[in-house]
Amino acid sequence: MTRRAVLLLEILLSLAVLVAGMLAIGAAIGRTTDTIVRADDRTRAADAAWSAMALIDAGIETPESLNNSSGTGERDDSERAWDVRIDTQRTEHAGLTLVIVEARRAGSSSDRPVYVARQLVRLGTPRTAMGGQP
Repeated sequence: MTRRAVLLLEILLSLAVLVAGMLAIGAAIGRTTDTIVRADDRTRAADAAWSAMALIDAGIETPESLNNSSGTGERDDSERAWDVRIDTQRTEHAGLTLVIVEARRAGSSSDRPVYVARQLVRLGTPRTAMGGQP
């Protein structure tokens, strides 16, 4: 082979290695972006679920009034809306009810919640600012 042919082969091989490296980097960036979006969704869903739980625990809202509602608090157009579904279960603990809040993306066809919050709550009892009985 002539010197020109070897040089051309080296250039083509270098270009192939460069393209393969760029494709690998692009795929890694895509996976990282998906992971960040899922983590952000989970954080926002957790915020919606625990906000609803706090309203119930404080006696401000009831599970029935918040069930199937579209989240709590203010949100702007950049945030996704969240639907919260609330279920209550009796427990063996006197006066305590297990409250389960599931947060789902509003309008999602998926039946799987993005985040689930569970807490024992004394329903129907307003609390004072220090958490004691009035």
